[in-house]
This record gives sequence, C-alpha cells and structure tokens, in this order.
Amino acid sequence: MRRRFFILALALVLPACAKYSADDPLLRKNVDQLTNAEMQRMAAVMTTQYGKIIIELHPEWAPVATRNFIRLIRAGYYDGLTICEILPGVWLRGGAPQTDDCKGSPGYDVDLETPSAPVARGAVGLYHYDMLPKEGTSQFFIVLNNAPGMNGGYTIFGQVVEGLPTVDRIGRIKVTPSEGSPRPYRPLETIVIESLHLEVKK
Repeated sequence: MRRRFFILALALVLPACAKYSADDPLLRKNVDQLTNAEMQRMAAVMTTQYGKIIIELHPEWAPVATRNFIRLIRAGYYDGLTICEILPGVWLRGGAPQTDDCKGSPGYDVDLETPSAPVARGAVGLYHYDMLPKEGTSQFFIVLNNAPGMNGGYTIFGQVVEGLPTVDRIGRIKVTPSEGSPRPYRPLETIVIESLHLEVKK
C-alpha cells in the first residue's frame, strides 16, 4: 500500500515535460537532414513570465515552415523577443525582431505552403503580411479560438499541447486600440519569450 502511494505521489510531482527529452541525439542532427517523421517527434517549449507553452510540431502539414522554425529555435533567434501583438479573440503574434512595430525578419522569407490544417484553437502558424500573402518570415502566431473563416489563408505547422491556460492569460492582456493608435493591438504589458527550445518525445 505504501509503495502504491509513493508511485502515485511521484506521478503527481513529475514535471509536465517528463514525456519529452532535452537531451536526444535528434536535437544535434543537421536540420536539413531531418525527416518528417523525426521532426514530428519534436516539441517547442516556450517559456514566458506568464508560464510555459509546449507546441508539438506537425511537418506533415507544412514541412518547410516546420524546418524553418526548428532552424531558428536552434540558433536562439527567439530568445528575448516578445509577443508583440494580441488580436483579441484571434491570436498572439511573436517572433518579430523589431518589437516596437512588430516587424522584421531573419533576413530571408519563407514561401508559404498550401494550407492543409484548420486555424483552430491552439494552432501555431507562420505569419505573413497582407501585402505578401505568399511569403512568411520568422514570425508566428498562436490561435486563441477556432477561426474557420481563416482556413486556407494561413500555414499551420504546430499545435499547443500544454499551456493553453497561459495562452489564454496572455490573450486577455489589454492592448492599444484598433483605431487612433500608432500601432493597434500592441500589448500594454511586455510579454517576453524568455526562451524557446526544442525537446523530443520519448
């Protein structure tokens, strides 16, 4: 009985990431040599001051966008950047090096793939500007609520599997107004991506 109680107690205190490993040979393999099956085993772990968000990757939806995301994470590109836009009820947007105007890129663009996954709650996609509907950058978004009207217009490459309460908490932060503001939908609090790293499903 005591042994059974100990096992149950241990299960309750194990960290949420116990089913993922941050020390796997796959994390050291050349990004260009990763297969879809290998990328599918990966999860992106994003830490903010509001909590942790775990995103499982889905290269079967968008292999080019997935590989680009992995490459940038490995380079430490996102560490210290911010969630620079909160479109209430729609999405959180991050990954822009120019935080003040939510713009910028790593110096190249990514051709968007034909969208195959729905824009659903917790989905993670490659952001693109309206004037460049066929190209994305380093910027990504996390969907707050199902948005069927956006299906077919955005490339989705991941899904939040842990941390949706954190996503919701950030999504409720007040923003600048949509009109009469130099930049609408800018969070009135600074939400920092403290770190974004990869782990592998065990």
